[in-house]
Amino acid sequence: MQGCIGCYKCVEKGICVFHDEIYLTLREKLAEADDIIIGSPVYSAGPAGSLCVLFGRLFYFSGQLAEYKPAAFVVVCRSGGATATFDSLNK
Repeated sequence: MQGCIGCYKCVEKGICVFHDEIYLTLREKLAEADDIIIGSPVYSAGPAGSLCVLFGRLFYFSGQLAEYKPAAFVVVCRSGGATATFDSLNK
């Protein structure tokens, strides 16, 4: 998935200029969802990079679709980094 480049075209056009299938699908699902549950493995004491890219694009302009919806985050790790990953996702 293409990462956000800060072009602000989403503000002008109402949707991100990169039309990745996963982004469009998740934006639609987010609009329909009653609540949100997100899980990530821990990689080098942080969430999966692709999840961070998705959040950057999805919540920058479409964040209002998630407002006032209950959310939960789940992290899975083998040895360490769960707290840092969980903290990163919560922010």
